Amino acid sequence: GTDDYINESWPSALNIDDNTTGRTWEVWVKPDAVGSTYGIFGHKAGVGCSYYCNGGIFLSSGYYRANWYDNSSYQWLAFSSGATTSAAHVVVTVSSDSKMRIYVNGVLGATSSASNFNYSGGMGVVDIGYNSKSGGQHYFDGTIYSCKFYYGVALSLAQIQQNYNAHKSRFGL
Repeated sequence: GTDDYINESWPSALNIDDNTTGRTWEVWVKPDAVGSTYGIFGHKAGVGCSYYCNGGIFLSSGYYRANWYDNSSYQWLAFSSGATTSAAHVVVTVSSDSKMRIYVNGVLGATSSASNFNYSGGMGVVDIGYNSKSGGQHYFDGTIYSCKFYYGVALSLAQIQQNYNAHKSRFGL
């Protein structure tokens, strides 16, 4: 569809708002378009956040991106190669070394130089297929096949590649 999405409260017992607790967002997606801004999967403190203030995956200006709010401004980390309309396995991690990383199809594409991931507003909401920015809607244009969030775990490259290799044939990759 053009405006299907999930916006749901997130259990406070699973709130992460520090620099060192591992976390992973993982999706299989197939965009119909890549040129605009589309929310895919992430966490916000609530409706007052633009983008995903506690972390998540976006498709913006032709690139898969991770984003977060560091208590002063939004930060963006773009995968090194442009997105296409083919199916993709996109993973974003925050690890105990206080770095965010983005992977596409089992390949590490970028590592953040920033190290502040402790948005004090927490993870009150989870959005899938959507995100609001300054009152506008940013629905994902395409298919989201699966979303996974790993609480307290930053998947390693080997684990990400294992997940990619286990499912890639389903998507012709």
